Amino acid sequence: MTHRLRAATMLLLTAVFLLGVAHVAILPPFEGYDETAHWSYIQQLADTGHVPVYGVDRISADVDAYAGPMQSAQGQPYRDYLAGGGGPVAGAPTHFSPGQHFNWQAQHPPLYYVMMALPYRLLAGEPWRTLLFGLRLASWCIAFAGFAWGGVLAQRLLRRRGIEDARLLLPVVWPFLFPEFYPEFARLTNDALCLVLATAAWWLVLGIFERGISWYRALALGGVLGAGLLTKAFFLPVTAGLTTLLLTAALAERGLRRLPVALAVPAVAFLIGGAWYVAKLRSTGTLTGSADMIELDAKGGLLAGLRQHFSLVQYVRGTGGILLGFCWGGTWSFVHPSRWLSAPVSLLPMITTAMYLYRIRRLTRAELTPLFIVAPVVAGLLFHLLAMVAETGIGNGTPGWYLHIFVGPLSIILVLGWAGRAVMLPMLVYAVAFFIGVACLQATFFSGCLSRVGDGKVSLLQAGGCLMDLSGLQSVALPQIALAACLLAAAFASLAIVAMSRRQAGSA
Repeated sequence: MTHRLRAATMLLLTAVFLLGVAHVAILPPFEGYDETAHWSYIQQLADTGHVPVYGVDRISADVDAYAGPMQSAQGQPYRDYLAGGGGPVAGAPTHFSPGQHFNWQAQHPPLYYVMMALPYRLLAGEPWRTLLFGLRLASWCIAFAGFAWGGVLAQRLLRRRGIEDARLLLPVVWPFLFPEFYPEFARLTNDALCLVLATAAWWLVLGIFERGISWYRALALGGVLGAGLLTKAFFLPVTAGLTTLLLTAALAERGLRRLPVALAVPAVAFLIGGAWYVAKLRSTGTLTGSADMIELDAKGGLLAGLRQHFSLVQYVRGTGGILLGFCWGGTWSFVHPSRWLSAPVSLLPMITTAMYLYRIRRLTRAELTPLFIVAPVVAGLLFHLLAMVAETGIGNGTPGWYLHIFVGPLSIILVLGWAGRAVMLPMLVYAVAFFIGVACLQATFFSGCLSRVGDGKVSLLQAGGCLMDLSGLQSVALPQIALAACLLAAAFASLAIVAMSRRQAGSA
């Protein structure tokens, strides 16, 4: 990589990080997806030492007592709160005690929450804003480490293919092309740790293809996948996909001699994390213990539900929803413009994936790893969507933003599926413009200047009499708005330096 591209990479990563911190700062408390449940899991584990049990343990009573505005997919939560004279929320959370509602995130294994218990204990007793900002920042730093690592790995793999131009920057500008990256990771979420572990697994697999499989590398990969299983159920399909890849490679190279080494990967992974899923299967009747699957099982199971509710139209609609949610789903209030404005962004992953698959015979084994990592997860999401249709008859409830966990491997598909400047550049420009637009949309909604018309995720939005009420945003955001403004200025300065350097390189 040239010195210019290396410098551009560092500046772009700096901008990504700073914009993530700004998102953390502007995002109101509990506006991140499922944050009330993630927060309660962390608090219960840190305060009591017990992992919550699904169907038994509840959301923290501190959440029930929180006096500020709460996210909502309907109505005008922030506008109404501010119009009623609401201001910054005083007070601090107390020691964990059970509240009114069950904690649905108790389905998840505890590794992420064990890690987050440390910053929670360090910040215990601080006001809501300080504590939530600190926890979110810690979680965002974990996610960013995985993102930066994956971007550098992707660049290294692409350089081996002979790519030395500006396409090498695509892995590190990913969040500007698919803005849902920020709502997904700049919050409290175990997906942050998933991102690091998925990147680590990919790095180990690439090392196996470079230097050959060995017992040491197999055990290391199994250990990482085992840690993934103790973080989230996504690592069940990831483990299956990578095991298939390694077994295929072992058979192709040395026949049966390397099979025991390859089989050590899933053996170690399930030795570390498998007990959690066995326990879930025994206690809930489902492998993951998710609320959706438990409810479906209580209603007679998948086949009975499909016979009663299946609709091809709803399933196709839900598939489109996964793709649109990958590009932009908003935060937990699901603020978004018309889906027609989101649709052009979805063309980018569709076209590059199609071109990647079209060129699949010319790809090396290392360049095929994204397929074996992501395809099983996509299959899992499609199965979950099928279960949602079976349960409710509606093709909704399967988020696409989870796929950003695999941003490193997916960026390989983005670059190797490049369809030429004439096709790609207009889409890239539109995606960046869309990113700026929805970021402003979010801040405007939080400040009380944007109203929702209609219901839920299909709502339209209209101006509420102002463009941006900074005092209103100051009342509902976490720290001082001045901090977010400084972070934005620094991020834009980094981006401006990159743009000027690229222009000078082009004119040289």
